[in-house]
Amino acid sequence: MKILPHLAITLAMFLWSINFILSKDVFVAYSPMTAILARLLIASLFIFILKKIFRINEKIRREHFPTFALLSFFSPFLYFIGEGYGIFLTPSTLSALIVATVPVVFPAITFIFLGERIGPTGIIGLMIAFIGISITIIDPTNLSLAYSVEGLLFLLLSVGSAIVYIILAKHLLGEYKSITVVGTQNLFGSLYFIPVVAIFDSRHILNQNIDYVIVLKIAFLGIFCSAIAYILYSYAIARLALWQANAFENLIPIFSAILSFLWLSEVLSTKSIVGFCVVIAGIVVSQLASFRNRRGDEEVVASS
Repeated sequence: MKILPHLAITLAMFLWSINFILSKDVFVAYSPMTAILARLLIASLFIFILKKIFRINEKIRREHFPTFALLSFFSPFLYFIGEGYGIFLTPSTLSALIVATVPVVFPAITFIFLGERIGPTGIIGLMIAFIGISITIIDPTNLSLAYSVEGLLFLLLSVGSAIVYIILAKHLLGEYKSITVVGTQNLFGSLYFIPVVAIFDSRHILNQNIDYVIVLKIAFLGIFCSAIAYILYSYAIARLALWQANAFENLIPIFSAILSFLWLSEVLSTKSIVGFCVVIAGIVVSQLASFRNRRGDEEVVASS
């Protein structure tokens, strides 16, 4: 098993779970569009400083600008619109659960478009994870979902955008360092959001009093969730099979539920606890194939 990529992607999932908690507070004071633009600008500045410190002068080749523009349109632009308004309209833990369905649908997409094979262990693991998510989000009394229709549609937009982003990012990460890809996507994303915020939120921003606690939370989201988490995630998906990397998306609702309990004093129901345990089991099962393949490779090397 590749330890560093797995640790990196686990930490990224933890940071993104914090996003669901903090964003709920931020969107009370500022609109999702304004808050997202602010965090992207902060993330872009932070990455620019990092690149200067570590003397990373990697330049984007002209032929890759259209791919970066498309990548950034799906994420952060469309993804954050879907996630932001999804969080605004639904409870944070439930939002995290919907976003966690990415690995459930992703293997079919990669098989159809990329021909990336999945072993039976991976399929079983993802099915178990899907069952765990279903147990958590479906009300057994009337078999209904616990969100507004608008919130659900926004979150589905984020799921679809995330899938396209992952496929495009996988290609670019074969050409550039993670920090270069993330810095460029945040910069392009900011350029997409600026006219939207100027048209729809400018009057609200001018009449808004500055809440410095909220500003600090936006800064945290920008540095840790839009910069560091994406760098860690990019590092991982460049070294793991796409279906393996996305199995870890299921950790987001687990972490979000724990943080909601510790931070917001939200108590989980027995049904939710059971669902989360099933999700964890699905992640473990989905990673067994990677562990076995790695062990087999080590045995071949040792015997040669």
